[in-house]
Amino acid sequence: MGSLRWISCGSFNKLYVKYPEYDFIDHIFHANLNRIPEVKLSSKEHKDFKWMSPKDALNLPLVKDEDSCIEMFYEK
Repeated sequence: MGSLRWISCGSFNKLYVKYPEYDFIDHIFHANLNRIPEVKLSSKEHKDFKWMSPKDALNLPLVKDEDSCIEMFYEK
């Protein structure tokens, strides 16, 4: 297997999210890679990871407004 290379990468959009306690901006980026990389997670930061289609991701209990990011990017 060859080394991982970026084919293209860039900023797509941003989404402003408001919680009662705080606000944040969700910056949406895209990347095209020459292959699907192995993902290594830190147990201090994440519980699980899996590659899936946008349609399947929308069926998960996502962070507030994350579904809007997916729908915006894939024009659902």
